[in-house]
Amino acid sequence: MNSNTVKSILTPNDMAAQCAIYFSQLNAINTDIGIESEVTKQQQLDFMKNTVQSLADMVDHAADRKLKLTNELESLELELLHYKTKLSKADSYVKPTRTMNLTKDVEVLRSQVDDVRVEYLKECVKADELRNNLRHYYAMMPDTVPKNDLASSGFQKEVTCAFVEALKTEVARCKAEIEERQAECKPQAIVVVGLLEELELPAEDPVDKVLVNLVKEERVFGGPDFDPELAASPAIRGQLGTRIAALVAIRSGVAAQQRVLLDSLKKLWGDCRTPAEEYELFLSENSGLSGSVIDAYRAEVKKRQEEKALALSEDIKKARVELESLWNDIGHTDRQRAEFPPAHTSEVSEQVLELISGEIQRLRSVSAAKEKASLAVAEFTSLQRDLQQFEISNRDPGRLVGRSAHREPGRLLAEEKTRNRLTRNLMGARANLKASLLEYEAVLGKPYLVDGEPFLGHVFGREYRRWRTAPSKRAPPLLPPPPPPPPPGTPSPSSGRPPALPSSSSRRLPLLPPTATTAASSRPLPPAPTTLPPRVVGGKSKAPPLEAQEKKKIKSSKK
Repeated sequence: MNSNTVKSILTPNDMAAQCAIYFSQLNAINTDIGIESEVTKQQQLDFMKNTVQSLADMVDHAADRKLKLTNELESLELELLHYKTKLSKADSYVKPTRTMNLTKDVEVLRSQVDDVRVEYLKECVKADELRNNLRHYYAMMPDTVPKNDLASSGFQKEVTCAFVEALKTEVARCKAEIEERQAECKPQAIVVVGLLEELELPAEDPVDKVLVNLVKEERVFGGPDFDPELAASPAIRGQLGTRIAALVAIRSGVAAQQRVLLDSLKKLWGDCRTPAEEYELFLSENSGLSGSVIDAYRAEVKKRQEEKALALSEDIKKARVELESLWNDIGHTDRQRAEFPPAHTSEVSEQVLELISGEIQRLRSVSAAKEKASLAVAEFTSLQRDLQQFEISNRDPGRLVGRSAHREPGRLLAEEKTRNRLTRNLMGARANLKASLLEYEAVLGKPYLVDGEPFLGHVFGREYRRWRTAPSKRAPPLLPPPPPPPPPGTPSPSSGRPPALPSSSSRRLPLLPPTATTAASSRPLPPAPTTLPPRVVGGKSKAPPLEAQEKKKIKSSKK
Protein backbone atom coordinates (compact mmCIF):
# COMPACT_ATOMS: atom_id res chain seq x y z
CA MET A 1 0.00 0.00 0.00
CA ASN A 2 1.67 3.25 -1.09
CA SER A 3 1.19 6.56 0.41
CA ASN A 4 -0.84 7.84 -2.58
CA THR A 5 -4.41 8.62 -1.70
CA VAL A 6 -7.34 9.02 -4.01
CA LYS A 7 -8.41 12.57 -4.13
CA SER A 8 -12.04 13.56 -4.29
CA ILE A 9 -13.46 13.07 -7.76
CA LEU A 10 -16.10 15.61 -8.51
CA THR A 11 -16.07 15.69 -12.32
CA PRO A 12 -14.91 13.44 -15.18
CA ASN A 13 -11.99 15.84 -15.78
CA ASP A 14 -10.85 15.29 -12.23
CA MET A 15 -11.00 11.57 -12.87
CA ALA A 16 -9.03 11.89 -16.14
CA ALA A 17 -6.36 14.04 -14.42
CA GLN A 18 -5.96 11.58 -11.64
CA CYS A 19 -5.87 8.62 -14.04
CA ALA A 20 -3.06 10.35 -15.99
CA ILE A 21 -1.07 10.86 -12.80
CA TYR A 22 -1.55 7.25 -11.74
CA PHE A 23 -0.72 5.95 -15.20
CA SER A 24 2.53 7.98 -15.14
CA GLN A 25 3.46 6.59 -11.76
CA LEU A 26 2.61 3.05 -12.92
CA ASN A 27 4.89 3.38 -15.97
CA ALA A 28 7.77 4.60 -13.82
CA ILE A 29 7.36 1.80 -11.31
CA ASN A 30 7.02 -0.90 -13.98
CA THR A 31 10.14 0.44 -15.71
CA ASP A 32 12.08 0.29 -12.51
CA ILE A 33 10.81 -3.21 -11.97
CA GLY A 34 11.75 -4.22 -15.46
CA ILE A 35 8.28 -4.83 -16.81
CA GLU A 36 7.96 -4.24 -20.45
CA SER A 37 6.12 -1.18 -21.60
CA GLU A 38 3.66 -3.32 -23.58
CA VAL A 39 2.49 -5.01 -20.44
CA THR A 40 2.05 -1.67 -18.78
CA LYS A 41 0.01 -0.39 -21.72
CA GLN A 42 -2.13 -3.53 -21.63
CA GLN A 43 -2.83 -2.97 -17.94
CA GLN A 44 -3.88 0.57 -18.65
CA LEU A 45 -6.20 -0.59 -21.48
CA ASP A 46 -7.83 -3.26 -19.27
CA PHE A 47 -8.42 -0.70 -16.59
CA MET A 48 -10.09 1.69 -18.98
CA LYS A 49 -12.25 -1.13 -20.49
CA ASN A 50 -13.39 -2.21 -17.06
CA THR A 51 -14.18 1.31 -16.08
CA VAL A 52 -16.19 1.96 -19.21
CA GLN A 53 -18.00 -1.37 -18.82
CA SER A 54 -18.96 -0.48 -15.26
CA LEU A 55 -20.32 2.79 -16.50
CA ALA A 56 -22.25 0.97 -19.23
CA ASP A 57 -23.71 -1.48 -16.67
CA MET A 58 -24.79 1.38 -14.52
CA VAL A 59 -26.50 2.98 -17.45
CA ASP A 60 -28.30 -0.23 -18.36
CA HIS A 61 -29.44 -0.76 -14.80
CA ALA A 62 -30.82 2.76 -14.62
CA ALA A 63 -32.60 2.30 -17.93
CA ASP A 64 -34.18 -0.98 -16.74
CA ARG A 65 -35.39 0.64 -13.55
CA LYS A 66 -36.89 3.49 -15.47
CA LEU A 67 -38.69 1.04 -17.77
CA LYS A 68 -40.08 -0.91 -14.82
CA LEU A 69 -41.31 2.23 -13.16
CA THR A 70 -42.92 3.34 -16.38
CA ASN A 71 -44.60 -0.04 -16.90
CA GLU A 72 -45.77 -0.17 -13.27
CA LEU A 73 -47.14 3.32 -13.58
CA GLU A 74 -49.14 2.36 -16.67
CA SER A 75 -50.35 -0.85 -14.98
CA LEU A 76 -51.46 1.06 -11.92
CA GLU A 77 -53.28 3.52 -14.10
CA LEU A 78 -55.12 0.65 -15.83
CA GLU A 79 -55.88 -1.04 -12.52
CA LEU A 80 -57.17 2.19 -11.07
CA LEU A 81 -59.41 2.65 -14.08
CA HIS A 82 -60.62 -0.95 -13.76
CA TYR A 83 -61.66 -0.56 -10.12
CA LYS A 84 -63.20 2.80 -10.85
CA THR A 85 -65.21 1.17 -13.61
CA LYS A 86 -66.34 -1.69 -11.30
CA LEU A 87 -67.39 0.87 -8.74
CA SER A 88 -69.22 2.89 -11.39
CA LYS A 89 -66.79 5.79 -10.94
CA ALA A 90 -65.18 5.74 -14.37
CA ASP A 91 -66.74 9.06 -15.28
CA SER A 92 -64.95 10.73 -12.42
CA TYR A 93 -61.62 9.12 -13.28
CA VAL A 94 -58.79 11.55 -14.27
CA LYS A 95 -55.51 10.19 -15.51
CA PRO A 96 -52.74 11.11 -13.06
CA THR A 97 -50.26 13.75 -14.22
CA ARG A 98 -46.73 12.43 -14.47
CA THR A 99 -43.83 14.36 -13.01
CA MET A 100 -40.11 14.05 -13.68
CA ASN A 101 -39.88 11.69 -10.68
CA LEU A 102 -41.21 8.32 -11.77
CA THR A 103 -40.68 6.71 -8.38
CA LYS A 104 -42.80 9.30 -6.62
CA ASP A 105 -45.47 9.04 -9.28
CA VAL A 106 -45.63 5.26 -8.80
CA GLU A 107 -45.89 5.60 -5.04
CA VAL A 108 -48.75 8.10 -5.30
CA LEU A 109 -50.62 6.02 -7.84
CA ARG A 110 -50.04 2.81 -5.86
CA SER A 111 -51.65 4.44 -2.80
CA GLN A 112 -54.67 5.43 -4.88
CA VAL A 113 -55.01 1.92 -6.28
CA ASP A 114 -54.80 0.43 -2.79
CA ASP A 115 -57.61 2.66 -1.58
CA VAL A 116 -59.84 1.78 -4.53
CA ARG A 117 -59.03 -1.90 -4.15
CA VAL A 118 -60.12 -1.84 -0.48
CA GLU A 119 -63.34 -0.15 -1.47
CA TYR A 120 -63.92 -2.74 -4.16
CA LEU A 121 -63.22 -5.63 -1.79
CA LYS A 122 -65.80 -4.23 0.61
CA GLU A 123 -68.29 -4.26 -2.22
CA CYS A 124 -67.31 -7.86 -2.93
CA VAL A 125 -67.89 -8.85 0.67
CA LYS A 126 -71.22 -7.09 0.59
CA ALA A 127 -72.09 -8.87 -2.62
CA ASP A 128 -71.18 -12.23 -1.07
CA GLU A 129 -73.43 -11.51 1.91
CA LEU A 130 -76.27 -10.52 -0.37
CA ARG A 131 -75.72 -13.61 -2.47
CA ASN A 132 -75.76 -15.87 0.61
CA ASN A 133 -78.94 -14.22 1.83
CA LEU A 134 -80.45 -14.70 -1.58
CA ARG A 135 -79.48 -18.38 -1.59
CA HIS A 136 -81.14 -18.70 1.85
CA TYR A 137 -84.31 -17.04 0.62
CA TYR A 138 -84.38 -19.16 -2.54
CA ALA A 139 -83.97 -22.27 -0.41
CA MET A 140 -86.99 -21.26 1.66
CA MET A 141 -89.03 -20.24 -1.38
CA PRO A 142 -88.00 -22.45 -4.29
CA ASP A 143 -91.19 -21.45 -6.08
CA THR A 144 -89.94 -17.86 -6.39
CA VAL A 145 -86.48 -18.49 -7.93
CA PRO A 146 -86.16 -16.41 -11.17
CA LYS A 147 -84.50 -17.67 -14.32
CA ASN A 148 -81.49 -15.35 -13.91
CA ASP A 149 -80.43 -16.84 -10.61
CA LEU A 150 -78.31 -14.09 -9.11
CA ALA A 151 -77.36 -16.37 -6.24
CA SER A 152 -75.67 -18.89 -8.53
CA SER A 153 -71.91 -19.12 -8.11
CA GLY A 154 -71.40 -19.15 -11.90
CA PHE A 155 -73.36 -15.98 -12.54
CA GLN A 156 -71.49 -12.65 -12.79
CA LYS A 157 -68.20 -13.75 -11.28
CA GLU A 158 -66.89 -10.19 -11.22
CA VAL A 159 -68.65 -7.87 -8.84
CA THR A 160 -69.92 -4.58 -10.19
CA CYS A 161 -72.06 -1.92 -8.70
CA ALA A 162 -74.87 -2.86 -11.06
CA PHE A 163 -74.63 -6.47 -9.89
CA VAL A 164 -74.67 -5.40 -6.24
CA GLU A 165 -77.72 -3.24 -6.84
CA ALA A 166 -79.44 -6.14 -8.58
CA LEU A 167 -78.67 -8.34 -5.58
CA LYS A 168 -80.02 -5.72 -3.20
CA THR A 169 -83.20 -5.40 -5.22
CA GLU A 170 -83.74 -9.17 -5.35
CA VAL A 171 -82.98 -9.58 -1.65
CA ALA A 172 -85.47 -6.85 -0.81
CA ARG A 173 -88.10 -8.53 -2.98
CA CYS A 174 -87.52 -11.92 -1.33
CA LYS A 175 -87.53 -10.40 2.13
CA ALA A 176 -90.85 -8.67 1.43
CA GLU A 177 -92.25 -11.95 0.10
CA ILE A 178 -91.07 -13.79 3.22
CA GLU A 179 -92.56 -11.16 5.52
CA GLU A 180 -95.84 -11.42 3.65
CA ARG A 181 -95.86 -15.20 3.97
CA GLN A 182 -94.89 -14.96 7.63
CA ALA A 183 -97.81 -12.62 8.22
CA GLU A 184 -100.09 -15.22 6.63
CA CYS A 185 -98.62 -18.05 8.73
CA LYS A 186 -98.42 -16.19 12.03
CA PRO A 187 -102.10 -16.64 13.08
CA GLN A 188 -101.78 -20.39 12.60
CA ALA A 189 -98.38 -20.35 14.30
CA ILE A 190 -99.94 -18.56 17.27
CA VAL A 191 -102.57 -21.31 17.45
CA VAL A 192 -99.88 -24.01 17.43
CA VAL A 193 -97.77 -22.26 20.07
CA GLY A 194 -100.88 -21.61 22.19
CA LEU A 195 -101.82 -25.30 22.06
CA LEU A 196 -98.26 -26.31 22.95
CA GLU A 197 -98.26 -23.96 25.94
CA GLU A 198 -101.75 -25.01 27.03
CA LEU A 199 -100.82 -28.68 26.90
CA GLU A 200 -97.30 -27.98 28.26
CA LEU A 201 -95.80 -29.94 25.38
CA PRO A 202 -92.12 -29.34 24.55
CA ALA A 203 -91.39 -27.98 21.09
CA GLU A 204 -89.37 -30.99 19.91
CA ASP A 205 -90.66 -31.09 16.35
CA PRO A 206 -88.62 -28.90 13.91
CA VAL A 207 -91.82 -27.31 12.65
CA ASP A 208 -92.81 -26.40 16.23
CA LYS A 209 -89.39 -24.84 16.85
CA VAL A 210 -89.64 -22.68 13.73
CA LEU A 211 -93.14 -21.55 14.70
CA VAL A 212 -92.07 -20.76 18.27
CA ASN A 213 -89.24 -18.62 16.91
CA LEU A 214 -91.70 -16.90 14.59
CA VAL A 215 -94.23 -16.13 17.35
CA LYS A 216 -91.63 -15.10 19.93
CA GLU A 217 -89.88 -12.99 17.27
CA GLU A 218 -86.53 -14.16 18.55
CA ARG A 219 -84.23 -17.13 18.33
CA VAL A 220 -85.58 -19.23 21.18
CA PHE A 221 -84.03 -22.22 19.43
CA GLY A 222 -80.63 -21.50 17.91
CA GLY A 223 -79.23 -22.69 14.62
CA PRO A 224 -80.12 -22.06 10.98
CA ASP A 225 -82.51 -25.02 10.94
CA PHE A 226 -84.94 -23.10 13.15
CA ASP A 227 -84.83 -19.71 11.42
CA PRO A 228 -88.25 -18.03 11.86
CA GLU A 229 -88.13 -17.08 8.20
CA LEU A 230 -88.44 -20.79 7.39
CA ALA A 231 -92.12 -20.40 8.24
CA ALA A 232 -92.47 -18.97 4.71
CA SER A 233 -91.31 -22.22 3.11
CA PRO A 234 -93.94 -24.29 1.30
CA ALA A 235 -92.96 -27.37 3.32
CA ILE A 236 -93.76 -25.80 6.71
CA ARG A 237 -96.78 -23.91 5.41
CA GLY A 238 -98.15 -27.19 4.12
CA GLN A 239 -97.73 -28.84 7.54
CA LEU A 240 -99.49 -26.12 9.56
CA GLY A 241 -102.98 -27.50 9.07
CA THR A 242 -101.88 -31.05 9.84
CA ARG A 243 -100.00 -29.94 12.95
CA ILE A 244 -102.94 -27.91 14.25
CA ALA A 245 -105.29 -30.85 13.65
CA ALA A 246 -102.92 -33.17 15.52
CA LEU A 247 -102.63 -30.80 18.49
CA VAL A 248 -106.40 -30.24 18.56
CA ALA A 249 -106.89 -34.02 18.61
CA ILE A 250 -104.43 -34.28 21.51
CA ARG A 251 -106.24 -31.47 23.30
CA SER A 252 -109.61 -33.16 22.77
CA GLY A 253 -108.23 -36.42 24.14
CA VAL A 254 -106.80 -34.67 27.19
CA ALA A 255 -110.06 -32.76 27.71
CA ALA A 256 -112.06 -35.99 27.51
CA GLN A 257 -109.69 -37.62 29.96
CA GLN A 258 -110.05 -34.62 32.26
CA ARG A 259 -113.85 -34.82 32.05
CA VAL A 260 -113.77 -38.50 32.99
CA LEU A 261 -111.47 -37.76 35.91
CA LEU A 262 -113.62 -34.81 36.98
CA ASP A 263 -116.78 -36.93 36.90
CA SER A 264 -115.03 -39.53 39.02
CA LEU A 265 -113.83 -36.81 41.39
CA LYS A 266 -117.31 -35.32 41.77
CA LYS A 267 -118.68 -38.70 42.71
CA LEU A 268 -115.77 -39.39 45.06
CA TRP A 269 -116.10 -35.94 46.66
CA GLY A 270 -119.75 -36.68 47.27
CA ASP A 271 -118.97 -40.14 48.64
CA CYS A 272 -116.23 -38.80 50.92
CA ARG A 273 -118.36 -35.78 51.97
CA THR A 274 -115.57 -33.42 50.92
CA PRO A 275 -116.23 -29.78 51.95
CA ALA A 276 -117.10 -27.45 49.10
CA GLU A 277 -114.23 -25.11 49.98
CA GLU A 278 -111.72 -27.93 49.59
CA TYR A 279 -112.72 -29.13 46.15
CA GLU A 280 -113.32 -25.58 44.88
CA LEU A 281 -109.76 -24.72 45.92
CA PHE A 282 -108.50 -27.82 44.08
CA LEU A 283 -110.35 -26.84 40.89
CA SER A 284 -109.07 -23.26 41.04
CA GLU A 285 -105.47 -24.42 41.51
CA ASN A 286 -105.64 -27.03 38.75
CA SER A 287 -107.17 -25.37 35.73
CA GLY A 288 -106.17 -26.01 32.14
CA LEU A 289 -105.21 -29.10 30.18
CA SER A 290 -101.52 -29.41 30.94
CA GLY A 291 -99.86 -32.65 31.91
CA SER A 292 -99.31 -31.42 35.45
CA VAL A 293 -103.03 -30.71 35.83
CA ILE A 294 -103.95 -34.21 34.62
CA ASP A 295 -101.39 -35.68 37.02
CA ALA A 296 -102.93 -33.63 39.84
CA TYR A 297 -106.38 -34.96 38.89
CA ARG A 298 -105.09 -38.54 38.91
CA ALA A 299 -103.43 -38.00 42.29
CA GLU A 300 -106.65 -36.53 43.69
CA VAL A 301 -108.67 -39.48 42.34
CA LYS A 302 -106.25 -41.91 43.94
CA LYS A 303 -106.35 -40.03 47.23
CA ARG A 304 -110.15 -39.91 47.31
CA GLN A 305 -110.41 -43.56 46.31
CA GLU A 306 -108.25 -44.48 49.28
CA GLU A 307 -110.43 -42.34 51.56
CA LYS A 308 -113.54 -43.89 50.07
CA ALA A 309 -112.15 -47.40 50.50
CA LEU A 310 -111.53 -46.71 54.20
CA ALA A 311 -114.99 -45.22 54.66
CA LEU A 312 -116.55 -48.02 52.63
CA SER A 313 -114.82 -50.60 54.80
CA GLU A 314 -116.23 -48.94 57.92
CA ASP A 315 -119.71 -48.79 56.39
CA ILE A 316 -119.58 -52.47 55.46
CA LYS A 317 -118.51 -53.35 59.00
CA LYS A 318 -121.42 -51.37 60.46
CA ALA A 319 -123.85 -52.90 57.96
CA ARG A 320 -122.66 -56.41 58.85
CA VAL A 321 -123.16 -55.69 62.54
CA GLU A 322 -126.73 -54.56 61.84
CA LEU A 323 -127.29 -57.55 59.57
CA GLU A 324 -126.10 -59.91 62.29
CA SER A 325 -128.46 -58.24 64.76
CA LEU A 326 -131.40 -58.68 62.39
CA TRP A 327 -130.49 -62.29 61.82
CA ASN A 328 -130.46 -62.84 65.55
CA ASP A 329 -133.82 -61.10 65.98
CA ILE A 330 -135.44 -63.06 63.18
CA GLY A 331 -133.79 -66.33 64.19
CA HIS A 332 -131.77 -67.15 61.11
CA THR A 333 -129.92 -70.44 61.16
CA ASP A 334 -126.24 -70.78 60.33
CA ARG A 335 -127.16 -72.34 57.02
CA GLN A 336 -129.38 -69.42 56.10
CA ARG A 337 -126.64 -66.98 57.05
CA ALA A 338 -124.07 -68.89 54.99
CA GLU A 339 -126.37 -68.64 51.96
CA PHE A 340 -125.76 -64.87 51.86
CA PRO A 341 -122.11 -64.57 50.59
CA PRO A 342 -121.79 -60.74 50.83
CA ALA A 343 -121.88 -61.02 54.59
CA HIS A 344 -118.77 -63.21 54.64
CA THR A 345 -116.67 -62.02 51.67
CA SER A 346 -113.42 -60.10 52.16
CA GLU A 347 -114.16 -57.91 49.15
CA VAL A 348 -114.62 -54.20 49.89
CA SER A 349 -116.75 -52.59 47.21
CA GLU A 350 -119.90 -50.58 46.75
CA GLN A 351 -121.60 -53.63 45.28
CA VAL A 352 -121.03 -55.58 48.48
CA LEU A 353 -122.31 -52.68 50.56
CA GLU A 354 -125.35 -52.33 48.33
CA LEU A 355 -126.17 -56.03 48.60
CA ILE A 356 -125.83 -55.96 52.38
CA SER A 357 -127.91 -52.76 52.58
CA GLY A 358 -130.59 -54.31 50.38
CA GLU A 359 -130.66 -57.42 52.55
CA ILE A 360 -130.92 -55.24 55.66
CA GLN A 361 -133.89 -53.40 54.16
CA ARG A 362 -135.50 -56.68 53.26
CA LEU A 363 -134.93 -58.09 56.72
CA ARG A 364 -136.31 -54.92 58.26
CA SER A 365 -139.42 -55.35 56.11
CA VAL A 366 -139.63 -59.00 57.13
CA SER A 367 -139.21 -58.15 60.79
CA ALA A 368 -141.76 -55.36 60.55
CA ALA A 369 -144.21 -57.58 58.65
CA LYS A 370 -143.78 -60.38 61.20
CA GLU A 371 -144.24 -58.04 64.12
CA LYS A 372 -147.25 -56.40 62.51
CA ALA A 373 -148.81 -59.77 61.67
CA SER A 374 -148.21 -61.10 65.18
CA LEU A 375 -149.76 -58.01 66.75
CA ALA A 376 -152.75 -58.18 64.37
CA VAL A 377 -153.28 -61.89 65.18
CA ALA A 378 -152.94 -61.25 68.90
CA GLU A 379 -155.38 -58.34 68.77
CA PHE A 380 -157.90 -60.29 66.70
CA THR A 381 -157.77 -63.39 68.90
CA SER A 382 -157.95 -61.28 72.05
CA LEU A 383 -161.03 -59.40 70.85
CA GLN A 384 -162.57 -62.62 69.61
CA ARG A 385 -161.96 -64.22 72.97
CA ASP A 386 -163.46 -61.23 74.78
CA LEU A 387 -166.58 -61.37 72.62
CA GLN A 388 -166.95 -65.09 73.20
CA GLN A 389 -166.60 -64.71 76.95
CA PHE A 390 -169.13 -61.85 76.90
CA GLU A 391 -171.65 -63.93 74.99
CA ILE A 392 -171.15 -66.90 77.32
CA SER A 393 -171.72 -64.72 80.35
CA ASN A 394 -174.95 -63.39 78.86
CA ARG A 395 -176.48 -66.73 78.01
CA ASP A 396 -178.09 -67.25 81.47
CA PRO A 397 -181.72 -65.95 81.29
CA GLY A 398 -181.86 -65.81 85.06
CA ARG A 399 -179.65 -62.78 85.11
CA LEU A 400 -182.66 -60.75 84.05
CA VAL A 401 -185.00 -61.94 86.88
CA GLY A 402 -184.70 -61.62 90.56
CA ARG A 403 -183.89 -58.74 92.77
CA SER A 404 -180.65 -57.88 90.99
CA ALA A 405 -182.52 -57.41 87.76
CA HIS A 406 -184.83 -54.83 89.35
CA ARG A 407 -181.79 -52.96 90.60
CA GLU A 408 -180.29 -52.78 87.06
CA PRO A 409 -183.11 -51.76 84.76
CA GLY A 410 -180.72 -50.73 81.93
CA ARG A 411 -178.72 -53.89 81.92
CA LEU A 412 -179.88 -55.08 78.52
CA LEU A 413 -179.08 -51.71 77.02
CA ALA A 414 -175.60 -51.76 78.57
CA GLU A 415 -175.07 -55.27 77.31
CA GLU A 416 -176.16 -54.19 73.85
CA LYS A 417 -173.73 -51.28 73.89
CA THR A 418 -170.89 -53.55 75.04
CA ARG A 419 -171.78 -56.09 72.36
CA ASN A 420 -171.80 -53.42 69.66
CA ARG A 421 -168.45 -52.02 70.86
CA LEU A 422 -166.80 -55.44 70.91
CA THR A 423 -168.29 -56.24 67.51
CA ARG A 424 -166.99 -53.00 65.98
CA ASN A 425 -163.54 -53.55 67.46
CA LEU A 426 -163.52 -57.13 66.21
CA MET A 427 -164.51 -56.04 62.69
CA GLY A 428 -161.71 -53.45 62.70
CA ALA A 429 -159.24 -56.01 64.01
CA ARG A 430 -160.46 -58.40 61.30
CA ALA A 431 -159.75 -55.83 58.55
CA ASN A 432 -156.37 -55.03 60.12
CA LEU A 433 -155.63 -58.76 60.35
CA LYS A 434 -156.43 -59.19 56.66
CA ALA A 435 -154.18 -56.30 55.63
CA SER A 436 -151.34 -57.37 57.93
CA LEU A 437 -151.37 -61.01 56.85
CA LEU A 438 -151.61 -60.08 53.16
CA GLU A 439 -148.61 -57.79 53.67
CA TYR A 440 -146.86 -60.66 55.43
CA GLU A 441 -147.47 -62.92 52.43
CA ALA A 442 -146.28 -60.18 50.04
CA VAL A 443 -143.02 -59.68 51.95
CA LEU A 444 -142.21 -63.29 52.86
CA GLY A 445 -143.83 -64.95 49.87
CA LYS A 446 -145.80 -67.44 52.02
CA PRO A 447 -148.87 -67.36 54.27
CA TYR A 448 -148.85 -66.79 58.00
CA LEU A 449 -149.15 -70.25 59.55
CA VAL A 450 -150.62 -71.29 62.88
CA ASP A 451 -150.41 -74.98 63.66
CA GLY A 452 -149.24 -75.52 60.08
CA GLU A 453 -152.37 -73.90 58.56
CA PRO A 454 -152.82 -70.46 57.00
CA PHE A 455 -154.43 -68.23 59.59
CA LEU A 456 -156.26 -66.25 56.88
CA GLY A 457 -157.96 -69.46 55.79
CA HIS A 458 -158.99 -70.12 59.39
CA VAL A 459 -160.54 -66.66 59.70
CA PHE A 460 -161.95 -66.03 56.22
CA GLY A 461 -162.68 -69.60 55.11
CA ARG A 462 -164.20 -69.73 51.63
CA GLU A 463 -163.20 -66.17 50.83
CA TYR A 464 -159.54 -67.05 51.45
CA ARG A 465 -159.83 -70.21 49.31
CA ARG A 466 -161.31 -68.06 46.55
CA TRP A 467 -158.29 -65.75 46.77
CA ARG A 468 -155.94 -68.69 46.49
CA THR A 469 -157.70 -70.16 43.44
CA ALA A 470 -158.10 -66.77 41.68
CA PRO A 471 -154.92 -64.77 42.35
CA SER A 472 -155.91 -62.05 39.91
CA LYS A 473 -158.97 -61.19 42.01
CA ARG A 474 -157.09 -61.25 45.25
CA ALA A 475 -157.06 -58.00 47.16
CA PRO A 476 -153.75 -56.16 46.63
CA PRO A 477 -151.38 -56.07 49.59
CA LEU A 478 -151.39 -52.93 51.65
CA LEU A 479 -147.72 -52.27 50.94
CA PRO A 480 -146.56 -49.18 49.08
CA PRO A 481 -144.90 -49.86 45.71
CA PRO A 482 -141.14 -50.25 45.86
CA PRO A 483 -139.38 -46.91 45.37
CA PRO A 484 -137.49 -46.39 42.12
CA PRO A 485 -133.72 -46.88 42.27
CA PRO A 486 -131.97 -43.71 43.48
CA PRO A 487 -130.06 -41.70 40.88
CA PRO A 488 -126.27 -41.86 40.94
CA GLY A 489 -124.83 -39.76 43.73
CA THR A 490 -127.86 -40.19 46.08
CA PRO A 491 -126.84 -41.62 49.50
CA SER A 492 -128.40 -44.93 50.44
CA PRO A 493 -130.41 -45.11 53.71
CA SER A 494 -127.93 -47.40 55.44
CA SER A 495 -124.58 -45.91 54.63
CA GLY A 496 -125.29 -42.41 53.36
CA ARG A 497 -123.16 -43.25 50.31
CA PRO A 498 -124.16 -43.39 46.63
CA PRO A 499 -124.41 -46.96 45.28
CA ALA A 500 -121.89 -47.88 42.65
CA LEU A 501 -124.03 -50.48 40.87
CA PRO A 502 -127.79 -50.75 40.26
CA SER A 503 -129.56 -53.02 42.72
CA SER A 504 -130.51 -56.45 41.51
CA SER A 505 -133.07 -58.54 43.38
CA SER A 506 -131.71 -61.64 41.72
CA ARG A 507 -128.55 -61.32 43.83
CA ARG A 508 -130.41 -61.31 47.13
CA LEU A 509 -130.69 -64.68 48.81
CA PRO A 510 -133.95 -65.69 50.50
CA LEU A 511 -133.98 -65.13 54.21
CA LEU A 512 -136.14 -68.18 55.03
CA PRO A 513 -136.71 -71.36 53.04
CA PRO A 514 -140.27 -71.84 51.78
CA THR A 515 -140.92 -74.69 54.22
CA ALA A 516 -139.91 -72.78 57.35
CA THR A 517 -142.61 -71.77 59.81
CA THR A 518 -142.81 -68.59 61.80
CA ALA A 519 -142.57 -68.10 65.50
CA ALA A 520 -146.34 -67.80 65.61
CA SER A 521 -146.79 -71.41 64.47
CA SER A 522 -146.39 -72.58 68.07
CA ARG A 523 -149.55 -70.75 69.13
CA PRO A 524 -152.76 -72.87 69.01
CA LEU A 525 -155.69 -71.80 66.92
CA PRO A 526 -158.29 -69.89 68.93
CA PRO A 527 -161.52 -71.78 69.46
CA ALA A 528 -164.28 -71.00 67.02
CA PRO A 529 -166.92 -68.74 68.53
CA THR A 530 -170.07 -70.55 69.62
CA THR A 531 -172.09 -67.45 68.96
CA LEU A 532 -171.80 -65.61 65.69
CA PRO A 533 -171.05 -61.94 65.99
CA PRO A 534 -173.83 -59.53 65.12
CA ARG A 535 -174.21 -58.71 61.47
CA VAL A 536 -173.98 -55.10 60.40
CA VAL A 537 -176.63 -54.01 57.90
CA GLY A 538 -176.97 -50.42 56.84
CA GLY A 539 -174.71 -49.22 59.63
CA LYS A 540 -176.85 -50.93 62.35
CA SER A 541 -176.01 -54.16 64.05
CA LYS A 542 -178.54 -56.99 64.24
CA ALA A 543 -178.42 -59.58 66.99
CA PRO A 544 -178.21 -63.22 66.03
CA PRO A 545 -181.35 -65.36 66.22
CA LEU A 546 -180.33 -66.90 69.58
CA GLU A 547 -180.21 -63.53 71.27
CA ALA A 548 -183.53 -62.57 69.76
CA GLN A 549 -185.07 -65.72 71.27
CA GLU A 550 -183.61 -64.88 74.67
CA LYS A 551 -185.11 -61.42 74.50
CA LYS A 552 -188.50 -62.89 73.71
CA LYS A 553 -188.23 -65.22 76.71
CA ILE A 554 -187.39 -62.29 78.97
CA LYS A 555 -190.39 -60.29 77.76
CA SER A 556 -192.72 -63.25 78.27
CA SER A 557 -191.44 -63.82 81.80
CA LYS A 558 -192.11 -60.19 82.69
CA LYS A 559 -195.68 -60.54 81.57
